[in-house]
Parts: sequence; structure tokens; C-alpha cells
Amino acid sequence: MQSHSPTTPFGRRSLTLAHVASQIGASARPPEKVVHKWNIFHAICTARPRLGVSERSLSVLNALLTFHPETALTGEDDLIVFPSNDKLTLRLSIGNIRTTEKQVRQVWELLNEQLRRTQ
Repeated sequence: MQSHSPTTPFGRRSLTLAHVASQIGASARPPEKVVHKWNIFHAICTARPRLGVSERSLSVLNALLTFHPETALTGEDDLIVFPSNDKLTLRLSIGNIRTTEKQVRQVWELLNEQLRRTQ
């Protein structure tokens, strides 16, 4: 009898054998293999419907990739991103097809209001 179910560290989703298998496959990559992070991101965006990746997941991946300092991703180092508070900057993504001019204007007004408060 199983006393607990393994979960992922993010969102406490259940961990499947497929997750473990994909990690094993990823760790077996040759260390000299180099890929351009934005080319990979573009490929994932293009294949999003077939991969079953949500737009929200793409937004999170985009944010994490911007925090990774290198453009070239290699197998030599772990691809772990730790954006610390002192390195965080305000980021506004208006590239989404559903972003309206009104929303951009509202964000601009909020930014200006915050700036006035801090001065």
C-alpha cells in the first residue's frame, strides 16, 4: 500500500513516470551540445498546440529565460534560474496578441503613479 504520492516542486502536481523518463533523457544529452535559448523558445511556441503547452506556461518560460544570463544553453551547467530580489527589474510584456492599447495605457499610468510616490 502506497502511503504518499510523489509530487513536483511547483504546484504540487503529481509526478509521473513520464516526468522521470524525460529527466533521464535530458541528463543524457552530450555536454558539448549548445542551443540558442530563443530558438528553442520559438520552436516551443510554434509547436505549442501539439505539445499541449498553455500560453501561461509560455509566459513563465519566457520570464525564466530572460533571467538566465547566457543566450547559449549548454549541457555543462545546470539550467537553474534563481532571480533574486536585488536583480529583479520591472518587466512588462506587451507582445501577447490579446494585449490591448487600453491595458498598456493603464499600466503606463500605474507606473507613473508609483514613480511619483517614490520621488
